[in-house]
Parts: sequence; structure tokens; C-alpha cells
Amino acid sequence: MDNTLKMQAQDILESLGLDMTTAFDMFLKHIVSKQPLHFIETSAKDEDERERAFQARLATRGSMKGEIWMAEDFNDPMNPPKENTP
Repeated sequence: MDNTLKMQAQDILESLGLDMTTAFDMFLKHIVSKQPLHFIETSAKDEDERERAFQARLATRGSMKGEIWMAEDFNDPMNPPKENTP
């Protein structure tokens, strides 16, 4: 990352009462909400491709169903730990 750019951004963010972490979290939340970035042109085709990729990822969820075996007592409470005394 360009240190000069980073310092300039930190100065601006501080004047707005934000730190870099909060600003970056806001940026990521904006991207995740599928809102286009104002400085990047997007097309319906780009959004359709993103939606198809998202739906494809959703379709693979649960694909291991029936492949994983768990012990019958998996959800039972655990015994308290034993003290390690000599």
C-alpha cells in the first residue's frame, strides 16, 4: 500500500471521526450489499454473472450431506474435565 496515500486517507478519515478499520469495514459492507461502487461502472451483465456465481456457491452448500458420520452422543453434554493431579 502506498504509505503517502494511506496517511492522506487516515487524515481525512480522522476528520470524519473514523479510523481505517471502520472505514474498511464500511467499504466491504458496501461491496457485499451488491451496491455498485460509484467510481466503477458496472453493467447488468456483470451483476448477472455475480448473481449466477453466488447461486452456484449456494447450490454446493450441504453437498456433503450423508457423507459425514457423527457419533450418536455427539450432542450430549460433555463430562467435566478431570484435574491433572499427580
